[in-house]
Amino acid sequence: MEHEPVVERFLRYVGVSSQSRESVPDSDIAPTSPGQMELARMLKNELEELFRKNNVQAQIDLRSNALLVCLIPATEGFEKAPVLWLSAHLDTYETGSPDIRPQFHDYESGDITLAPGVVITAKELQMFEHETIITSDGTSVLGADDKAGLAGIMEAIELTHGFSIEHGEIILVFFPDEELGRFKAKQLPSDLLEKKGIFLTVDGCAMGEVDIGCYSGRKVTVTFEGRDAHPGPDGHKIASAIYAATSFVELLAKKPAPWNKDADGGYVFSTAIQGSTEKCVVTCIPRAFKDNDSLKKVEELEALAETATRIWPGTKFSCEVEHTYTSTKDAIDANPWCLEPITKAIEKTTGKKPILQEVPAGTDGAMLNLVFPSIPSPNIGTGAHNIHQLTEFICAEDLCTLQQILCDIIGNVARIT
Repeated sequence: MEHEPVVERFLRYVGVSSQSRESVPDSDIAPTSPGQMELARMLKNELEELFRKNNVQAQIDLRSNALLVCLIPATEGFEKAPVLWLSAHLDTYETGSPDIRPQFHDYESGDITLAPGVVITAKELQMFEHETIITSDGTSVLGADDKAGLAGIMEAIELTHGFSIEHGEIILVFFPDEELGRFKAKQLPSDLLEKKGIFLTVDGCAMGEVDIGCYSGRKVTVTFEGRDAHPGPDGHKIASAIYAATSFVELLAKKPAPWNKDADGGYVFSTAIQGSTEKCVVTCIPRAFKDNDSLKKVEELEALAETATRIWPGTKFSCEVEHTYTSTKDAIDANPWCLEPITKAIEKTTGKKPILQEVPAGTDGAMLNLVFPSIPSPNIGTGAHNIHQLTEFICAEDLCTLQQILCDIIGNVARIT
């Protein structure tokens, strides 16, 4: 069965198993899974062949940690246009099998059952009648997050040079371990990030969506310490860190959570608990659209931990706070010009007004803005749905739409002076 080139490209990329691994320590010298480097090498080879064929003097840098950066010079006469960064990530979310087996469905109506208990409902599919749905076989994610972004960018670059579309300087950034929050912003060329430009991440969900803001995110590691003893003769000496930690989580459960957000859309969530009587560690993620609100949630966590240690005398706690990403809203608001080439391209290709939103999540641009706070970094939808789930899907038609939107964005940015 023949598919459009962008769909074939997408299938080629999901054919490389590149699931990131939380259990592998963070490193600047290697990705958490070998498939990410395999995919990065594939992309590098495809870019080298494209530039050789079109006589383009591009620079490609592949780091040992699989970070791939490609600098494409501007078309003559368009050197003063803003720099356009196009970014996507190499890894897929760690759930289910690391091996992806794509399935095609000519969708008309009803549920799609991928495997026992793995069902995409008719309600989720009601906007996609008479389209071609791509899924996994139900044992893995599909990997449209973010191999749809990779395929769309690569196909757009191929079309840009194949049809001699005029463009300013373009920088491609494909990076590893994004699903783990390990965006290597400090490894990007800082001199280029100081130029006027747009850092466009291609890692959103529904087609036509543009994320113009997001959460400010922190990771809070709350460590409870207690005292162990023989529970028989010396049971009175025990001060249980586990009991203090579980009381803390019980108190936290009464606060806004992902399924019960506060009025401003924020929450605090405990993602892990591990330990013993002497030491128990609880990992929490406070989320809020405003950074001050995110900090207030950290203070709330500290107050709850203090309460838990009072409930269990003899225990104590400490908190380690890491600012993992910041909202992209401030940089975008300071550079409103950056949205016009994007919204025009979406409206031209889809015939619909784009949906501008603050997304209740982090984006790759949010991790970038933590290090480089002034560069605007909107995020556009790829057409991926149900990301991080075994029911993840994308329409083949949306992959074609994505490549055209990106081609038009490239052309629009070139005409900004």
